[in-house]
Amino acid sequence: MKNSVFGHLAQQFATHPENLATEALAFVLRRSSVASRALVRFFESTGASFDDELYFRTQAADVDSAIPDLVGISGDNQQVVICEAKFWAGLTDNQPVTYLNRMPRLLIFVAPAKRLQTLWFEVGARCDAAGIKLQSRAINEDELVVAKVESDDRLLAVTSWRAILDTLESALTSHGDAESASDVAQLRGLCDQMDSVAFLPLRSEELSPTIAIRNLQFNDVVDELTDRLAAKGIASLAGFRATPIRDGYLRYMQVSEFGWVLQVNYKLWSSVRETPLWLDIQNRPPQGNWEYSPEARDRLASLEREFRSRLIRSANSLLVPLRIP
Repeated sequence: MKNSVFGHLAQQFATHPENLATEALAFVLRRSSVASRALVRFFESTGASFDDELYFRTQAADVDSAIPDLVGISGDNQQVVICEAKFWAGLTDNQPVTYLNRMPRLLIFVAPAKRLQTLWFEVGARCDAAGIKLQSRAINEDELVVAKVESDDRLLAVTSWRAILDTLESALTSHGDAESASDVAQLRGLCDQMDSVAFLPLRSEELSPTIAIRNLQFNDVVDELTDRLAAKGIASLAGFRATPIRDGYLRYMQVSEFGWVLQVNYKLWSSVRETPLWLDIQNRPPQGNWEYSPEARDRLASLEREFRSRLIRSANSLLVPLRIP
């Protein structure tokens, strides 16, 4: 009887769910040519094309010292696909720019569906910072987002574990490979757990004072920026006070006819953009409640027109994610 996917993984890792998931996926691909071909067809749905069957290998180091999770290697030994597995860990220093510089036909990140949009914006922002211009190619916000590098034919994409596993399970089931389909189902269990809203398992480093200190520093950044705006006469703080809330920390101010809320917002950080700092802008009439401001939206239209819009409508306000260098 062939070893099960978790039997294989139990001998390889004790922790680190991304590594577990990557090795599980590679295990299925190596054992089943049906699964391997199905994954290649999924990759081709991004617009990439491959002349022959690909061999998949994990932890493929190169001269750039970067070690991607999974690479698809062509018959002439070229890394034509680089696949990065993510659950909730942040991007490494090499992602995505170093991997794009290897000139793969496709660089694709696989993440929980709940993280797809935040991850896409973070990946795109890093490309912008490196001078890599992207052109939108295909967008399916729940399953697959694809862009083309403007200067050549390289493709950058993010997709969900659900989309990948649905593709593999469908192909394996239709070909009667129940054993490999069962292994995919086991991997799906891990991915579903990581994609759920349940309390994520703690790692020891998450309980270190470093995280507490960093969160306090985010609050300090908001306070210092608020004080500078007031000192320069840009903002008025009269009648406002610092306000801690369940999801973060708020500083209210008046800027011209608008009400601003500079804030640390954990909820937006976890689900909208990968930054803790946000600016909330509303109209503040002399009488009555703060309200949505069409004029502020017009003034900030350049942010809204960006490839990855930095102006977000939320209820009665406009939100601007503030990136931290």
